[in-house]
Amino acid sequence: MRSELSEGTLVEALRALTCRGEIVVVLCGAAYRNRGVEPLLDAVVDYLPAPLDRPAVCDVCDETRRRSADPAEPFAALVFKVQATSTGRLTYLRVYSGTLSKGDAVLDAAVRRSERIGRILRVQADRRTEVRQAMAGDPAAVPEAA
Repeated sequence: MRSELSEGTLVEALRALTCRGEIVVVLCGAAYRNRGVEPLLDAVVDYLPAPLDRPAVCDVCDETRRRSADPAEPFAALVFKVQATSTGRLTYLRVYSGTLSKGDAVLDAAVRRSERIGRILRVQADRRTEVRQAMAGDPAAVPEAA
């Protein structure tokens, strides 16, 4: 007897296999022509681990300390893109632990310099919305003067 899988069951199974590293979901598209971008983003949400599903990460300054994706933990983020714009640089980051708030001073570990956060933006396609804070798991963008 043949039974059909529901879409929800299939998504759950693919997510579990992907999170365990047993399969890789492959999608095709072209950002230039905006083909396949939405299905790609949907697949990221559906199949990849959420920030809270990830194990705690080691502190780069003290490898015996671990940080979980918890807003109460000390702040840690990874910059994954810096974009030059007509108004200055826009730094894209993902908050791994803690909370980033407007006015916070954060350490740029690459250059060992403190940076003050003036604005925090939530970026969706070409829309930028100012927010008061970004918490563990959130992607965000921080503009800085050129």
